[in-house]
Amino acid sequence: MGRVGSVPRLITTRNEHIKFRSSPVEHYVEVSGRDWGEKLFRQNLSKIYVSEKGEDIVKDLLDYYSGLGHTRATVEQVEDTDTTFALLDIDTQPVWDIIKRIAKDSDDSGVIGYDFRVAPDGIFEFFHRGAKTSSVSLDELIEDAEVDIDILSIRNKVTIYGADAKSSPADKDETVESLTPASGSWTGVVGSLTLDAAKKYGTAADSIRNDSGNNTESATVFTFGTAVNANTYPALILALARDANMKSDGGRIVVYDAWGATASQALSNIGENEWTPYEIAAGVRSENWNYSAAFDWSQVTAVYVYCTVTAPPTSGALWIGQLYFGRGRYSNTQSDAGSIATYGERQYADICEDLNSDNECTLRAKSILDYKKASTISLHLTSSVLNYGSTPILPGDMIELSLPNEGISEVDFRVIWAEYYFQALEDRNQLDVTLELGYQKSQLADYLYVLKSDVSALKAYKRAKR
Repeated sequence: MGRVGSVPRLITTRNEHIKFRSSPVEHYVEVSGRDWGEKLFRQNLSKIYVSEKGEDIVKDLLDYYSGLGHTRATVEQVEDTDTTFALLDIDTQPVWDIIKRIAKDSDDSGVIGYDFRVAPDGIFEFFHRGAKTSSVSLDELIEDAEVDIDILSIRNKVTIYGADAKSSPADKDETVESLTPASGSWTGVVGSLTLDAAKKYGTAADSIRNDSGNNTESATVFTFGTAVNANTYPALILALARDANMKSDGGRIVVYDAWGATASQALSNIGENEWTPYEIAAGVRSENWNYSAAFDWSQVTAVYVYCTVTAPPTSGALWIGQLYFGRGRYSNTQSDAGSIATYGERQYADICEDLNSDNECTLRAKSILDYKKASTISLHLTSSVLNYGSTPILPGDMIELSLPNEGISEVDFRVIWAEYYFQALEDRNQLDVTLELGYQKSQLADYLYVLKSDVSALKAYKRAKR
C-alpha cells in the first residue's frame, strides 16, 4: 500500500479471522482484524484518582488496563500536561472514554485539548492537539473535495458560571470588624454592642458582642446599605457564640425585606464560649422559613439575630463572628454582535467549579466565544495519486491545505480520520486515500489569568462538576 519503492507500515492489527477461497486457477487468503486500539475497549473500570497529573493517569490506564505500550526507542510517547485532576471519580467506564475525557480537559501552556492514537507500529501516543504535523503536501493532488460548513455548533452568547463562593459583601469578614462597615451598620435593638478583638472567628479581626443587660434577650440587627438579592446569594452564613447565661436553643434569625415583611426561623445548639457556624438556605427556593407576609428575597435589607437569656435579669453575652450572604456564583456573559446579526442569537452556558472570580469567568467566556462564534469547516477529500512516501497521513496530524475555489488558502486542518483503500485491478494497482479534515482553532484555557512571565506558574486543578 505504498508508492514507488516505499511501503510504510500503516497499521498493527490483531488478526481475528482467516478465510480461504479457491477456484481451479486461483487461491486467496483473506485476513481480517482490528487495530490494536481496540484494546482500549476491552475493560471497564471503577477507580478514583486524587491529585494526579493527566499524563500519569493515562500511563496508569495503559499499563494496567489496556496493555498498550507507550515508549518508542526509550522515548515516552505520552506527553506531559499542565493539568492536575484534583478528583477523578470513575464509575464503570471503558478506558477509551476515560482517556477521551482527560484529553478533552487537559491543557498545555494555557491551550486546552490533547489528541491520542495508536500509531502504525502499535505504540500509543498522547499529545497536545496540533503537535503532530504531516509533511505531506496535498497541493494539486485532490481529485474530489466536499466542503461542509456547520453552523449548528455556533454559539455567540456565552455565559460562564464559576464556583459558588461569591458573597455579599465581597469581604466576608467586613461586617464583623466594625459597627459601621462599608456595607451597612449594626444596631443593638436590645442590649448594648461592642467590638470584641479578644474573641474572633476565622480570619476576622473582631467580633460583634451584645450584652443583654437586664433584658430577657439580646437583639442585634445588621442593616445593609444596599439591598441584597438572596436569590443570587442563596445562603445566609453566620457564626455565633454565647456565654453560660444565654440559652443554647434560644436563638432566632429574622430577615427583613425592603417593604418590612419578615422571614424567620429558630437557631439551636449555639456553642457555649465556642463558635458555632451556620449556613442557612435563603432565596425563593429555600425552605423552613416562617413568613409574616409576601416576602421578596431579592430585596433583603436587614438581618436580626436574637438570643434568650437563661435567667433574667442576669446579663448574658452573644457574639456574632461572621454574617454575610454567600453561595453566589461568579459569572460573566460575553456576546458577539456580528455573529448574532448573521446567525441569530445562539446561547451557551457552562459551570466551571474551578473558576474563583468574575475575572476568571470573563476570560473563560471570551475564550469559548472566540472558539464558537463562527461556523466550523470540515472537508472530505479523495485522491488516487497522493504520494505520502514513508510518512502516511494519520489521525491527529495537522496538514496545510489550499482550495482556492472554496476560499481556503494555506489553512492548517486537523485530520479526523484517514482511509487507505487498495484495489488490485487487472491492469494496475490502485490506492485511494480518503481524508476527513476539520478546522479547529486553539481554545485558550479558562485559567490563563495566572500566566505572567513564567509559563511554569500555570497549574490547573480540575474538579468534578456538581
